[in-house]
Amino acid sequence: MCHGYFVHLQKNIGISMKERVAYYDVLNVISCFGVVCLHSNGMIHTFEKDGLWWLRVLIEVSFYFAVPIFFMLSGATLLSYRERYSTKTFYKKRVLRTVLPYLFWSVTFFSLYMLEHGAQPWKEIVRDLTIGQVPYGFYWFFIPLFVIYLFMPFLALMVNQLNKQQLLILCSLLIVLQSIIPTVYSIFGIDIQFQLPIGGFFLFTLLGYLLSISDYETNNKYLLWIILLSLASLIIRYIIIFHADAKPDGLFSYFGLYSILPSIGVFMVIKRITRQQTVHKVWRFLAQRSFGVYLLHFFIICILRKYIPYTSLLFLTLGTLFVYLLAVGITYTLQSNRYVRCIIP
Repeated sequence: MCHGYFVHLQKNIGISMKERVAYYDVLNVISCFGVVCLHSNGMIHTFEKDGLWWLRVLIEVSFYFAVPIFFMLSGATLLSYRERYSTKTFYKKRVLRTVLPYLFWSVTFFSLYMLEHGAQPWKEIVRDLTIGQVPYGFYWFFIPLFVIYLFMPFLALMVNQLNKQQLLILCSLLIVLQSIIPTVYSIFGIDIQFQLPIGGFFLFTLLGYLLSISDYETNNKYLLWIILLSLASLIIRYIIIFHADAKPDGLFSYFGLYSILPSIGVFMVIKRITRQQTVHKVWRFLAQRSFGVYLLHFFIICILRKYIPYTSLLFLTLGTLFVYLLAVGITYTLQSNRYVRCIIP
């Protein structure tokens, strides 16, 4: 996906190339590719169980960490923005690098859609832009991202006053209240709703910051437990989805343990593996294209499925890779032109 959705690139947050963090780029790239895999696997939501059902469920379960990781990268790279520039500069950068591209590509895709299907009432267009429901684009992600950007200065002040233990307790409380308790109540058929003072994707933003400033990944015991719990949650989710006759909505939320635990696990494992490494030029190149990949990939998917059956093994495998690489190529081409790079930074 793609960072904020993908402006986690150090280039985009004011850090020099010499100070790039290797595991940020690796997480960025694998999550971006994961998003393309998930969106190429849209048939999973129909629950039409064909011979590839096992693969569809495997893709869904394996790459579900992608979206949470992007929010975690936002927290890891942006909650300390005050060390680099002012709040005014922070907002200016976010507007130029995410808000304007979002508006440009949204208008572009709405225009293409209306050329094919006819005009839409302006109120519907405004509504869809407000919730990120854009033709040929999975842009819903931008809306919670913009909200997090809006509150980022206040979150930055808050985390600056907390030590690591306090931040860990805060994240743990959010996981308990936002994930564990609702899951337990759902299992026992208890219908209850309550509001959290900080909820939603703010959890992943705080988790990303916590994991970036801590060294939990160096503790083999912690890392092993996270890996085991992550694998257990993935296996359980796979089994339930594979055997379900209809879409279990409770297993398609980013706030379940089957999403939170693997996201933490992937973040810690990649950080552990690459924390002492310098940024490889391939990872850097791909990471710098991630935002563009997110902006363009679903439009490419919509075109490709006119020529390759959306339900085929070819589409799920080579088709997905083709979509990703083509989006990378188009992004690189546009970024190379100084007159249009502003629409795909």
